Amino acid sequence: MKAPSRWSRLMVVILALMMPSQSSAFEFAETDAEIAARQRMVAVIEAHARLATDALARDHIAPEVLGVMAELPRQAFVPEDERAAAYEDRPLPIGHGQTISQPFIVALMTDLLAVDDDDVVLELGTGSGYQAAVLARLVRHVDHGPRRPQSRRCQQPRRGRPTSARYRSPVVE
Repeated sequence: MKAPSRWSRLMVVILALMMPSQSSAFEFAETDAEIAARQRMVAVIEAHARLATDALARDHIAPEVLGVMAELPRQAFVPEDERAAAYEDRPLPIGHGQTISQPFIVALMTDLLAVDDDDVVLELGTGSGYQAAVLARLVRHVDHGPRRPQSRRCQQPRRGRPTSARYRSPVVE
């Protein structure tokens, strides 16, 4: 039997984190230092929000968003060689030319969505899955587009529509 790939193991972690309840079926082993680093990350997010009051027209990020980010182990979404920097307030490379977004940006995007617990969110450009995992703890369901836009079925012809469309264009009010 072939050993599971790194991506297969990562998907198991992501799916477990996206479970709607705080089930004890999934435990991510964390050190006290990682938990403390995550708490510092949340404090930095709060400080950024206070400093950006003029630009954001508010001085805080919703407590629900901060609560999720205070519990969700960001190091589970970055490659092993980047885990020491997982809680720094900067984007980190995750491979394939992609990055996991800066924690403040994840918090800000989530906060600006102003989601409700009964919402369904379509996330495109899932990347590491961290943003989707944050949203999954705040809404009823998160659906996401293909993980590898390089895949054949997602390629667009030179002109016209994508070769494979699974849903209609969303209506923006």
